Amino acid sequence: MIWRVTDIAASDHPGKVDLIRKIILASASIPAAFPPVAFEVEANGRHYDELHVDGGAVSQVFLYPAAIDWARVLEKLESPAKPKVYVIRNSRLDPRGTTVNRKLFAIAGRTISSLIRTQGVGDLYRIYAQSQRDSLEFNLAFIPESRAGYPWGNSPPGFESREED
Repeated sequence: MIWRVTDIAASDHPGKVDLIRKIILASASIPAAFPPVAFEVEANGRHYDELHVDGGAVSQVFLYPAAIDWARVLEKLESPAKPKVYVIRNSRLDPRGTTVNRKLFAIAGRTISSLIRTQGVGDLYRIYAQSQRDSLEFNLAFIPESRAGYPWGNSPPGFESREED
């Protein structure tokens, strides 16, 4: 679920402040570390509690749904120029070996950390592929292994930019 917090804040809804607080709390609710946040919902006349956690459990970063015809969107918006894609990943992308104690929580923690990192890398590859498909300029910044600064990259690690021959 994507919450449009700006729209909620600008609305006349009397419970908007409490709702925004719950959304922010849920966004920090890392599964297994913090409890999920319950939201009351109604569907087909029945009331339910829906549990929400940090969105990183589903996707670290996203661009737009892959099924969108971006050329048609630009045509409808009568845009004179193509948008550029800028992704800032506040993380390292390279795997780092480490010693882990043979204890359930230590192994589970390392596993979750690895899953989050690889999911984030996969998200970057997906966004890069969408950008290439839709002829959008792709720009990426992340924390490199050296931790030194660098100019914006134009592809994720492991991809070489293709030049037309």
